[in-house]
Amino acid sequence: MAKFMKKLASTTAAAPSKTETAFDATSYALHKVEIVGGKKFEIGFQAECVKAGLNRYGKPYCMLLVNGSEEFADPKTLKVLGPLAANRSALVKAEMEAAREAVLIVGGLVKNETEKAVLISHHGWFKAKWFPKAFVVSLGDHEDGEQQLFELPTWKIRADMGPDAITALEALQSGYEKMLEPAKPEPKAPAKQTIIRRKAK
Repeated sequence: MAKFMKKLASTTAAAPSKTETAFDATSYALHKVEIVGGKKFEIGFQAECVKAGLNRYGKPYCMLLVNGSEEFADPKTLKVLGPLAANRSALVKAEMEAAREAVLIVGGLVKNETEKAVLISHHGWFKAKWFPKAFVVSLGDHEDGEQQLFELPTWKIRADMGPDAITALEALQSGYEKMLEPAKPEPKAPAKQTIIRRKAK
């Protein structure tokens, strides 16, 4: 009996989870899919799946490209139609790489800091957000003398705060950029000219 229990325990420990066996991200990413369930999208709608994986809670997800925006979808509601054409797949990969490198300037206050992360508060966010220090570049001081200007990854802000936060920040970029421009020296006052009158001979 003891031998049987030991064998059963080792077999159970080695067995993969249901999620791991049921979901293969590579069969969704860079594939064309059709909506077959759920309420988020119209049934029969077709889209490109540009990314797939497991979220922080171990739940499978797919990222669909819909009208130029990325939208989350449950793989259970999708039917895979086939892989994207090679040229289209290469373009999507290039666009995703560019998106990962995109940054926005954010004015805010440092609320807390650890060895690896910093907690930044921005007036347009409902709460302060943690950013790994590797993602944060300090650009200088805000003109109000209290805040700082940071360069933060766009994808991280979108993931944490949503697309509306991106739109709001984009409207502030020109103002932030002006704050970072070097101060122009004040123009010098023109030199005084003295009129010398010669005596008549």
